Amino acid sequence: MLVLEFYVDDDRFLIPVTAVESIMAIPSNTAFIPRHDDIRVELFSHRGTITPLIDFNLLLDSTQSTRNQVITFLIDNRFFAFYITDVGSVLSVDSDRVTDVERPTSFIVGRCEISGKIYSLIDPAALADRVRKSARIA
Repeated sequence: MLVLEFYVDDDRFLIPVTAVESIMAIPSNTAFIPRHDDIRVELFSHRGTITPLIDFNLLLDSTQSTRNQVITFLIDNRFFAFYITDVGSVLSVDSDRVTDVERPTSFIVGRCEISGKIYSLIDPAALADRVRKSARIA
């Protein structure tokens, strides 16, 4: 499976490249939605579509991350964007190298060691569900 590696502070993540829509600079015009208690949601226009923008670390119940870039995913025909620290490269990972984990979050489905570094594997559909529930987005 082909995956994109990205970083949020010191944490490493992998997501299937089929879910990645774009990697971009932080948008200059975002609007904060004050009605969300558990995560901070901002909105911006991405390719003519209003898109939620969320700090990825806050989905992990952590503190705000270092925000250097935005990664946009297309999941279930809907855009979701996340502040991240950095993007690595596209990697090929055999599914037998992914180990199951006791899920600390609903969207991390496994761990994988590559060159001595541990990565968390993300399920795009579960990530979209988590955002919809936390941000109360239909």
